[in-house]
Parts: sequence; C-alpha cells; structure tokens
Amino acid sequence: DNYQEIPRKFDARKKWLRCKTIGEVRDQGNCASGWALSTSSAFADRLCVATNGDFNQLLSAEEITFCCHTCGNGCYGGYPIRAWKSFKKHGLVTGGNYKSGEGCEPYRVPPCPYDEYGNNTCSGQPMESNHRCTRMCYGNQDLDFDQDHRYTRDHYYLTYRGIQKDVINYGPIEASFDVYDDFPSYKSGIYVKSENASYLGGHSVKLIGWGEEYG
Repeated sequence: DNYQEIPRKFDARKKWLRCKTIGEVRDQGNCASGWALSTSSAFADRLCVATNGDFNQLLSAEEITFCCHTCGNGCYGGYPIRAWKSFKKHGLVTGGNYKSGEGCEPYRVPPCPYDEYGNNTCSGQPMESNHRCTRMCYGNQDLDFDQDHRYTRDHYYLTYRGIQKDVINYGPIEASFDVYDDFPSYKSGIYVKSENASYLGGHSVKLIGWGEEYG
C-alpha cells in the first residue's frame, strides 16, 4: 500500500472539470430511492474519470430502482452494496433526469415541488408506487437496450482512511449515514448532531470531497 499524502480539502468537481455529472444533485422525488441515485451517480462519475471524460452522462436510476429485485424494494428503500453487485453482474443503462429524454431509461419519478417558502411539498403525500421494470429504451430510442449497459469491474467497502485515497484516485463514492431530525435544517459546514435529536432513518448519498472547519 503506497503512501499517499491526503490533502486537507478536496473537491472532485475541481479535479475532473470535464465530468459535469460530479456536481449534479439529482432529485429522487417522493421515493426512497437514495440508495439507487447515489450508487448510479457515483458509478457514472467514476466511468467519466476512468475514460478521461469520454463517458460523460448519467446512468439510469430508474433501471436500478425498479429492475433490481435483489436490491431492496424500489421506492421503499434498498441496499447500496446490492446495487453495486448488480452493476457488476447485470450492468446499468444510461438515463438522465425526469422528462429529460436523455439516455436509455431516464428517471420517471417526478421531482418534489417546493412552495413559495422553499418547503418541500412531498412530505405528507403518499409515496410514489413502484414502477414496472421496463427493459427497453424509452428515452433515446436510437439506443439498443442490451448494448447500452455499462459494468463495474468490482465492488468493495472502504475504511475511513481508504475513502479519501479512493476518491482522490478514482472519483466519487456512495456513502450511507444516519439521519436525525435536525439534519433537514442543516445549512453548511461540518454537521454535528444535536444532543436531543431523534433518529429518522438511513440515507445514501454521493461523496465528492471534504474539507475542515476552524483548523
């Protein structure tokens, strides 16, 4: 294991300027598909990094959410590691955001509208029903469904120290964390859970870098 100096701050968006997907924040809508959006987004970013920008588009959160029946239960939650295993075994087609028409299978869960005060209007609404798995390209119909699949070479867990090294060399990763009821009001900087915060559940995100506060 070669020694590598880890910088105090790092932003993958600035290292790989050609890979515009790294900075894209995708809207999962009223669907607990964070496990699928985070993994498919990190996979797309890594493909861009590995191909030096030749591959530069989103991969389908729709396909992994609703076609991987070993991954979990679609809009009702799933397991990121199983998504990575599926990328290795079955691959993943391209697919942009809602109504983008981009890629083979764009995301079909509508984004959550926000009211004039910036509040998310999805809360309190019934969860999006799971979609039927569509094994065809309905976005860019010139694409061949089978030929459009991209595959990962491997999937693996990382240690705390290994995370930084991996991101610097290969691009963003998927990370999961516990969410407490004070997190929705978090604005910036390093989040520290308040003492009496209540546990809400797990969430899966894409990690693109790090920094430090107050030295």
